[in-house]
Amino acid sequence: MSNIPWLSILFYLPWGIIFVLLYLIFFHIERIELVVSKIYGYFRFMSKTFEKAAVSKHIRGTILSFTKELNRELKDIAPYDLKIQWVKEENKETFLKENQIILRMYKYDNQAKNVVVALTEYVEKGIMPKAKKYIHKNVSRATDLAITRKILISRFSDSLDYFDEEFLKPLLNDDELKETFFKIKDLDESGMLTQVVLREFIELGKKLYPSVPDENIKKETQEFINYLYEIATKEPGNYTNLCFNKGYIKVAVVLIANQETYNLYGKKPYPRRIKINLDAGIDTVYVIAPLKYRKLLQEVVNEIKRDDRIKGLKEFNYYYMLNRKKIKSICVALYTNTGLDKAS
Repeated sequence: MSNIPWLSILFYLPWGIIFVLLYLIFFHIERIELVVSKIYGYFRFMSKTFEKAAVSKHIRGTILSFTKELNRELKDIAPYDLKIQWVKEENKETFLKENQIILRMYKYDNQAKNVVVALTEYVEKGIMPKAKKYIHKNVSRATDLAITRKILISRFSDSLDYFDEEFLKPLLNDDELKETFFKIKDLDESGMLTQVVLREFIELGKKLYPSVPDENIKKETQEFINYLYEIATKEPGNYTNLCFNKGYIKVAVVLIANQETYNLYGKKPYPRRIKINLDAGIDTVYVIAPLKYRKLLQEVVNEIKRDDRIKGLKEFNYYYMLNRKKIKSICVALYTNTGLDKAS
């Protein structure tokens, strides 16, 4: 220890601190915001400026911490930063500037209201920004509401009741929006919202942006939600259609859930069914199997991924209905050339 040149350590220490700060600023700005929020919070009694800074940095840091995780799961779903500016109520506005959503909002005494206002504005402007213009208005709105609730439950639980009572409840007086919202909610509980709905909508935006949307595209997104909802809420033997092959969204589901089929034919029907879907122009095939068929599912995936058309895959948990109970299962998404960017 005595051989360490202490003056040299003191000389290098500031550069080390600068390096750490630069690293945090570029890669973990949300952590800095949350720390600074706490520091301002200790002095909020001294000035309204400190109080406002504590609130805005806490909201920004918390939202960005969630969207950072979401972006790791789904590339480009939340590409924008957030900046909150406090203004008088008559000067409220939200706009995009240099990849940052500028939210000029009035600061309310009710912190739950501040959170809900900021979060709903951010989700509306910042989640799937290139896809939204092509999505049916009720589907887009219901999806925003479901995502907002997910963030509140995960990061702002104290604000959830305010959102449900003061924001969500009045909106659900619209019967069509209400029906769509609860379908989206069921899809979220099944595991399909993030891994299927949002993923497919992001890809839709990549395909179509910046073209002018038409009503056929929007209608197709609504039909897609209905298609997934039927799969998520009905028992396997009651499915009417496992293929959604439309003009823009091309998805199919292959189920490995019938013991009798396996006993008679082994694994052969499943790769064959997947290839039939690929031949028909399907972009993404979702192969679903109960946990007890995990080994069989893996064998099917190992065989089919040798097909040159399969460019990526993703495994996630899925819950399907059986005897009115939700059964945990596994889903492997197989992506083709047009779905290459989906693999994360």
